Amino acid sequence: MLYLDSRSTQVTGAVTQNTIGMPSPSINAALSTDPTTGTVTGTVTTTSSRQFVLAGWVKTSHGRVQTQVAQKIDFSNLQQFVSPQALPETFIQDIQQSTAISSTTKVDGGRGSGETTVRMSWPLEMDLTVNIDQFGGFSQIGKVKQAYNRVDSNDDFSSLVSNSGEWADTFPTRQGQSGAQRFFFSDSEGRCFSRALSAAGGVLTSIVDGQGCGDDD
Repeated sequence: MLYLDSRSTQVTGAVTQNTIGMPSPSINAALSTDPTTGTVTGTVTTTSSRQFVLAGWVKTSHGRVQTQVAQKIDFSNLQQFVSPQALPETFIQDIQQSTAISSTTKVDGGRGSGETTVRMSWPLEMDLTVNIDQFGGFSQIGKVKQAYNRVDSNDDFSSLVSNSGEWADTFPTRQGQSGAQRFFFSDSEGRCFSRALSAAGGVLTSIVDGQGCGDDD
């Protein structure tokens, strides 16, 4: 971090607290193999959780400014497998993943005193099925659902952003293709924007604006 002060020839400061450590993910594989067919089934789970505090101060031309950042990060990934070892086969991989970050910044002194909180999350779900016949030809079915969510707040302002989508596809045909996505924003000053899109068979089928904004949601 670098602090520039146009009114001072030299800026001094110090880090007073730093609990940032190394990540320590946990991986748990619960897989089994059928002794007759060789098919592998089971789950692999990965989790990681971290939290830290970073604090310090700087002496500026407009006084001493103290800043503290406290953050917590949670991650999890669960994958389920069915993996045959001989043709014809149906391979299955299902994924559920979650990432969440919560961060609070406190500033004391100077012109920017106050507390700001940011919460973000990235949920993800994916289902994949691949069918392979005895000649090596294959078809595939895929489904994905994911989102990005963020909430910002401080002493007198807050805002929300959400961008989510859900898609499905089939190969080699478009028969099962579909998609839907929605973007939403609102804040405490009354601003709001919303748009939702839908598609099927590779063609845009609908656009909806304003859902969730105003009194008619």
